[in-house]
This record gives sequence, C-alpha cells and structure tokens, in this order.
Amino acid sequence: MPARPAGGGSRGGRASRGLRGCSAAAPGGPGARGGQPFPPDDRMLIITAAIPQAHIDGVRACCKTGHSVLLGLKDDSLSGTRTALVAGGPVPLSEAKVDKYSLLAQLDFEHPLLAPFNEPRFSDFTKIHFWKHRTLDPARLPGARVLARFDDGDPALLDLPIGRGHLFVLASGWHPADSQLALSSKFVPLLYSMMELGSPSGTFKAANLIGQPVTLPGEAKAARMVKGPAGLVKIPSGMNVFHAKQPGIYTLQGTRPATFAVNLSPHESRTDLLPMERLEGLKLPFAHKNMEMVAIAKKREQTLIDEQLEKRQKIWRWLIVAAILLVLLETWLGGWMWRRPGAGGASEGVA
Repeated sequence: MPARPAGGGSRGGRASRGLRGCSAAAPGGPGARGGQPFPPDDRMLIITAAIPQAHIDGVRACCKTGHSVLLGLKDDSLSGTRTALVAGGPVPLSEAKVDKYSLLAQLDFEHPLLAPFNEPRFSDFTKIHFWKHRTLDPARLPGARVLARFDDGDPALLDLPIGRGHLFVLASGWHPADSQLALSSKFVPLLYSMMELGSPSGTFKAANLIGQPVTLPGEAKAARMVKGPAGLVKIPSGMNVFHAKQPGIYTLQGTRPATFAVNLSPHESRTDLLPMERLEGLKLPFAHKNMEMVAIAKKREQTLIDEQLEKRQKIWRWLIVAAILLVLLETWLGGWMWRRPGAGGASEGVA
C-alpha cells in the first residue's frame, strides 16, 4: 500500500492511492520499501514533500526508464528536491502574489498529456481556482516545456523529460489550502494521462494525431491485427509502427490488447479565412490556372449586381408614379374646395 502523501489533502490523497499503478512518496516513504522509490510495476510516482537525498538517484533512474513523476510544489521546502531531480543549478522558488485566486490559461493541448482534453466539452479549466501558487523561471530549467500557465503569466505545469520518462512539476498543491484541483472532475483524468505517459512498456501513447506513426507496444515476432473504424488491419511481423488513415479508436488485438485514439490535428479545426497575401505567398496553382473560370465568376457577380440595381430602379419607378398621383389628387382636391364657396355665394345673390 503506497504511503499517504504529506499534505496532499483528503480527496487528493485518496485519488492518488486509488489509481492502480500509481505510488505516492512522503518523507521516509521510499525508505519503507527497502530503498526502492516505488514498486517497479507502477507507472507513476507522486511527490508532495521533500524526499531524502539518498533516494534522488533512484527516482531519476526510474524516470529514465520511462516512468512519470509528478512533483507538487505545495511550498518552498520542495525547491531542493526539484533542483536535485532536475540535476541542474538552483532555480529560485518564491510564493506568488495572488489577488483572490488564479486560473489556468494558455494550455498546450498539443502535448500528449493534455491531448485527451482537446475537445470543447473537456478543455475548460477556468472553473479550477488556485488560492496560492509558487513562481519559478522555466528558462533556467533545461528542456522544460510549459504545458499550462496561470492567468498572471507564471508557469503552472511543466514537463521536464528525463530519459524516456517525464518529470511533471505543478507549481501549486491540490490540497484545499492551495487550490480546488482535487475537487475538479479533471484531476483524476489528468493523473491517468500522466500514468499513460509513464508506461514502462515503451513509447506507446494512448492519444495520437493523424499522419503521425503510432509505435505499437510488445514484440513483433508474428503478424498482428489492429481493429479500427475501417475494420481489421494486418501488421506484418517485425513491424512495430502503425499508420492510421483516418481518425478513430483503434485496438491492437492479442493476449494483452491495447487501445489508442487517433485524432485530427488541432490545426485542422482552424476555419478562419486566410488573407489573400498569404495565399499568394504560398504560390498555389489555382490562382492563375484557369482564367476563363475567373472571367465567368466575374460576369456572374456583375450580373447579380445589375439585377439588384434593376430591382431598385423598379421600386423608384413606382415611387415616382405614386408621387404624381398624389400631386394630381392634391390639385383636384384644391380646385374642388375653391369652387364650392363661389357656388354658395351665387345662390344667395339670386335670392
């Protein structure tokens, strides 16, 4: 049973302990396992408190073999652990000034960790409030990739590759004093995504993009079958790479089936109109390929303009006719009113 993470919060601690293949490290925790940082079958290690210097090399070795390590910076005391794990120079860690709360912004959904959330119904992280967070300079961490930032611009989640594994650094904690992350519905899926990246079987990823090769797990001594939206696809023996022709859910069949998703690139969803200058800069052939089609299109456009102009002229014609009729009616009415008093005066003179 993995040790309870120090200061992890009730729900955060239960979530980390309830994940199969996930271990949590607390002060003295690795020592309780006979010097092993965490069970070799586990994919992920969660660190929420400073660990002894004697176990730093063991944690780095496990990370190099393809495991994921999540380091939650719940206070400044974890600065030494972070520096030792990165094996670099000291990077200042300070408490950020937060006005009421901070929100997550600028999430990198192209990273495999956040790729499963790259849908409109899953990509909203603005409901997670962070009461406190720490500030550090990612430029002083070699190879660091910022996956998310707070709305004040400070890095919130970083990925530092160590060998074939990943060291994820969260610049806050998930206990109630720091944030509402443990109460969010995205907390456990985020941990599962980290575990998927920490599979010791190799570089197999559960989330992939169309057009990119998918590295299949296991040995390729014999031919294997992959089931996808178009049916079964045979993978020849000796081949560990699969190329998906369309997006969807795929399953590698066998004694240990593996399911993975292939999605469209986020760039495919960008439907904004490109400026004409950029299209001309791309030197696309359709611009001058068929001048007759261009002339026909211009004639059609001019015809539509002429028809609209003609319709407007018809309306003005009827307005002119109505104005003439109104003038005639006014002239007749004025003459009739002028003659009526004269007729009355003549009848009185006769009497």
